[in-house]
Amino acid sequence: MKTIRTKICGEPLILSLVAAGLGVALIPASVQSLLSEGVVYKPLGEQVPGTGIVMIRQRRDESIMLKNFARVVREVARQQ
Repeated sequence: MKTIRTKICGEPLILSLVAAGLGVALIPASVQSLLSEGVVYKPLGEQVPGTGIVMIRQRRDESIMLKNFARVVREVARQQ
């Protein structure tokens, strides 16, 4: 499997790439106010004062790899 990693700046561009099925993203929870069709926002842990982080993914992506990635991200987030 080919892995491509890149750092993208700008929430609208990030949302567009996720909606197009080109990856997942970890973004501040405040970005949820930017509605984007085709993506799902998933909180990673309990709400605490400060900036929350959510993971977004393509709505129809239910792959095992994505589920495993989300599980690892949640575990790391809980440790913070």
